Amino acid sequence: MNRAYRPIGVLRVRWHTPEGRTDRLWRPPDAARRGRAGGPGGHGGRGAHHGDGLRGRAIIPGEARGAALVSRELLFFWSGYDPATGDIVDCCHPLSGANAAGAILAVLLSRGSSTTTAILLEAIRAGTVPAAILTTGADFFFALASVVADELCAAPLPLCALAGADFARLHSGAAIHLTAAGVVEVELGSRALDIAPSSCYIRGRRHAAADLPRWSRSPWELDGNRALSSALPHLPPCLAGLERRAAMSRHMLRVVFFLMFLVLLCLGGAPAVPVSGGEPAAPFLMVFPATAGGPEAPQAILTIAMDAGYHHSCLINAAHEVLCWGANESGQLGNGSTVSSSSPVRVVSLSEGAVAVSAGGAHTCVVTTQGAAKCWGAGGSGQLGDGKGTSSSRPVAVSGLSGGVVDISAGYAHTCAVLDSGAARCWGAGGKGQLGNGAGSSSGVPVTPTGLTTNVAQIGAGEEHTCARMVGGGIKCWGDNYYGQLATGNRNFSLTPVNTVAMGGAAAQLAAGTFGNCIRTAGGGVQCWGFRAIVGDGTNVCYNGVGSAGDPWVTSPRWIANMTSGVTDVAVGNAHACSVKDGGAWCWGDGREGQLGNGQTPTLEVCTPVGVTGLSSGVVRVSAGKFHTLALMGGGGSAAGIRADDLGVRAWGKNDQGQLGDGTTARATTPVQVIPPAVRVYLPLAVR
Repeated sequence: MNRAYRPIGVLRVRWHTPEGRTDRLWRPPDAARRGRAGGPGGHGGRGAHHGDGLRGRAIIPGEARGAALVSRELLFFWSGYDPATGDIVDCCHPLSGANAAGAILAVLLSRGSSTTTAILLEAIRAGTVPAAILTTGADFFFALASVVADELCAAPLPLCALAGADFARLHSGAAIHLTAAGVVEVELGSRALDIAPSSCYIRGRRHAAADLPRWSRSPWELDGNRALSSALPHLPPCLAGLERRAAMSRHMLRVVFFLMFLVLLCLGGAPAVPVSGGEPAAPFLMVFPATAGGPEAPQAILTIAMDAGYHHSCLINAAHEVLCWGANESGQLGNGSTVSSSSPVRVVSLSEGAVAVSAGGAHTCVVTTQGAAKCWGAGGSGQLGDGKGTSSSRPVAVSGLSGGVVDISAGYAHTCAVLDSGAARCWGAGGKGQLGNGAGSSSGVPVTPTGLTTNVAQIGAGEEHTCARMVGGGIKCWGDNYYGQLATGNRNFSLTPVNTVAMGGAAAQLAAGTFGNCIRTAGGGVQCWGFRAIVGDGTNVCYNGVGSAGDPWVTSPRWIANMTSGVTDVAVGNAHACSVKDGGAWCWGDGREGQLGNGQTPTLEVCTPVGVTGLSSGVVRVSAGKFHTLALMGGGGSAAGIRADDLGVRAWGKNDQGQLGDGTTARATTPVQVIPPAVRVYLPLAVR
């Protein structure tokens, strides 16, 4: 359980040196100066993986080469991108004045709607389009432009989605090679491109946005009036093409909107009046019920992150919305109520969107697109981090973490995060030392674990212990050690981080569970320690808490049977663990609630991994809750049988509080589909 951002696919960074090519984590220059070479990752199933390369999803596969052009801000293409030249002409955008034609453009997402598609299509036709686009989500309008370009011009625009933490490591000027297989190669020594923020080229000089007239600092607020240039005779060059682009776009937009309207109707949408309850007002709304779509329909609500908590689950969709389902007695679903739900509901008051999510005991936390930490749900132990010590059914800001957060992990009643500086922060319950600051007491605001001010790559919070993966692949743990959770060779607890005993290789991923942990090594093997049920070493002496042979604890890492290579993901729950090997899902340990997914409910633990029924391929991520498990499907949709009405998430195990998200409370011993809420698509009635 307890995992953060779960992106899809693999993007590997390769450094080219005179001595040859080596695979390692890309470290941007500013991180190198801080001595930090790693990034955040999943734990227990939570966190973006690092160590063997960046991870993302090739939304539209393709090969491209070019210099990186990177911005942390959304790009408004209409009035912001000139399709005739490829110039970025949005005066208030950090990339203003840069030319994106032939570059690898990296932006969080597009700022706009189908106008983005129209501008990109025109740029593709004119040959001024970027060589590829890297984003933090499956942007529908980017993808639509690429699909149409492929159909009409046989010239798809490669599009890849990265985890927010991985995206933060990109820098302008790096020479990038994106292969058709989804591998990103970055040449060592690429010079970073210095682009002044909020600047604009005017008559050959660069001007700060603050020096421009007020109207020129917000070009996206202009309405495209054809008389704009005559009303503003001193329009700077970065806006001078607005009139021409507005005229050019107007007829294209009519065509695009008409085509989208036909597509929506074909998918089964029905016009409806604007809905209430917090939904934005729109002149035209189409609502797609959960049963809409067909096998060949486009995947409109792709899941880019997921996590299984104790009795609830959450995901992030391509629009960076957070959806949660299951138990809600403390408001952990974040929808403003305390009523449980057996199907996903949208988290409210989270307008900036999220890039990472972690579901804990009865609370949930996210990293927003702005790098802030926010939490909701149970807060009596201070696990929400706002200093109040009370529960909240809506997201609240974590004190002091309004930016720079790259990883987050929610345990039973405490939470931890990693900053872009490589420092760790923890807050909430601390009676067993799980905050790591030596105090042995709780804290309602973030504190720093002793010695962890840099070089932390990933963090994982269990029930009353915490572990961190360090740059270089080492593991440090602290807190409760009754079951050997700290991997120190003994059962002595620690109020501060301690090194684990020697492992069989550098850790590329850390997975923290309730009473134990697992790592995925750089060689693709799995080692586990702690509560014996998760240590599936094939010896048939798993401890079931009733009387099986052997002690219930394992104080040092052990290899998992048949999991010594080929593993790409691992997750740990309460007393079971799961992994992804060669595209298939495998589980071991306690299966009495069906959480192993093999169609059985054994009375004793299963000490050797078993295959999950129906998931022998197409799986890219797993996440283990207390008595249930989630799997995230991939393969571009068709390979995994994913439809437009499918979130791409499968679930199995205990379901008494709706934590499987299939609309029922019936236990499932084999995977069931998590059903999506209604998909709402807003379209204007007309384009002037």
